[in-house]
Amino acid sequence: MLFRSALIVGMGNTSEFACKGLTTNRVYGVTRHPMDERLTPGGSSGGCAVAVADGMAPLALGTDGGGSSRRPPAHVGVVGFKPSWGAVPDSIGFPHAFNGLQVIAPIARHVGDAALLFEAIAGADRRDPDSVALAATDERVVRRPRIAYSPRLGLDVPVDADVESAVHAAIARLQQAGFDIERADPVWPAGVDEAALSPLQHVGLANLFGTAWREDAARFDPDISRQIERGMDWGGAQVAQAREAGRQIALTLAQFFTRFDFLVCPTTPCVAWPHDRLGPATIGGVAVEPRGHAVFTPFINHAMAPAISLPCGTGRDGLPVGLQLIAARGLDRTLLQVAAAIEQALQPLLPEKD
Repeated sequence: MLFRSALIVGMGNTSEFACKGLTTNRVYGVTRHPMDERLTPGGSSGGCAVAVADGMAPLALGTDGGGSSRRPPAHVGVVGFKPSWGAVPDSIGFPHAFNGLQVIAPIARHVGDAALLFEAIAGADRRDPDSVALAATDERVVRRPRIAYSPRLGLDVPVDADVESAVHAAIARLQQAGFDIERADPVWPAGVDEAALSPLQHVGLANLFGTAWREDAARFDPDISRQIERGMDWGGAQVAQAREAGRQIALTLAQFFTRFDFLVCPTTPCVAWPHDRLGPATIGGVAVEPRGHAVFTPFINHAMAPAISLPCGTGRDGLPVGLQLIAARGLDRTLLQVAAAIEQALQPLLPEKD
């Protein structure tokens, strides 16, 4: 065991049921960006990300059912690691809407700290039938990783110019440092996007809270209430279609990793936005839906794969930009070792941390 005990400093703020792309709730209010209180750190694990970024705690545990512990760290300039499904036992605690998708996720200022926390909580547990023992680090991959760079994760989505510029500069820096990086996109099945997957979250919420919602919908956050209402209306065939879409995503990414060891892309297509709205109105000069800021993270949950967001530079107003590094399911330790090397190579592009 790496830790015999840990000092719990506090609990980070989150959105209601961890089902919203910014961090606010009726009990504790709004979590604000540490660099600009007018902005949001994103969500849902925004409280944890801000606590680490602002020096309140060296480590934090968030949850990640679609990017909740990768996007907020990207927005505030820290590290967020989403383990493989089953890498961290999760049989004890409150039920969640993302059954089969949500994982416990370390957040830290540096990759080494995230790895330390991960090793303290990872591994098979008899109480959790989904938990698995992970493979040891693949030293061949660490020595010469084959990395694919996909500027938009193979999706037809807009990206803000400042994010695009920061990520391109990071890729150029890694290539100069000797990393073997090839431009390549995953080819996703036709019609598979986040909208096709949304019934799973909505029916999960309806399953857990539908009875309470019927009794008093006004008790819920308005956005969460709308999700529950949609979940009450979805039919079995639509839910089955969403589950199949998730399976096709997993198969596509598994096939992609027969050619490459890692896939890199932006963690988010934009920097932080004002906290009084669900998402930016436009990205890349194009009007987007409220979830337009979240397009690059949910597929990885459906693939059950590990991914980590690393600070890679800054965009407008000096706001942080994140680079997402993804690996095949079960290669968490290998991912963390390569992420540490990438983190070191990117240091010249980053502002100094206090």
